[in-house]
Amino acid sequence: MFRDRDHAAEMMVNYLEAKNPDFDRVIVNSFTGLPVAEKVADKLNLGISPLFCTELSKGLNGPTYGAVCQDGTLWLNDAMVREFMISPEYISDQAECTRKEIVEKARQAGYEGMPQVKGENILVLNDGVSSGMRSAAAAGSCIKNGSSQLTLAAPFISSTAYGMLENLFDRIYCLETPSFVVSVDDGYWASDLKKF
Repeated sequence: MFRDRDHAAEMMVNYLEAKNPDFDRVIVNSFTGLPVAEKVADKLNLGISPLFCTELSKGLNGPTYGAVCQDGTLWLNDAMVREFMISPEYISDQAECTRKEIVEKARQAGYEGMPQVKGENILVLNDGVSSGMRSAAAAGSCIKNGSSQLTLAAPFISSTAYGMLENLFDRIYCLETPSFVVSVDDGYWASDLKKF
């Protein structure tokens, strides 16, 4: 799909500029999305605020059943929770442990605090969307905190995730909608991430 995240950022800038964006700020919801979001925000002259979210899964390599944001906003796929009989206690414990890890990782990377989104037109921007759980959790947090309008943009969004997310966002902008994506790295020819 894309050579690397720089290539994806260039294409997203061109795409978004043609839409005459009227966003107040960019929210990035994953550490891997920072390179794309920073470049796009810079080109569009927008501020960027991280609202990091992490997927929740049953066991080490189990199914992804939801996501949690650093502010504690939780998004669950109820069908997955039922199918895999994930208890409320397991979810609560894993979500809180994961939230603390996100906050610490963000602090170590120099990102502390929560973005103020009340009344703002928010662009949630990422480097790609596979399951959609992180984007859903970020949407939930922005809605809970009073954003006036919410747009999701990514170089690619899996068709399954797109279907789930279109009810959470006012607009969705993406360049490609592949039918199957296991991870965001699948959208790039070469891995170009500097690990946090």
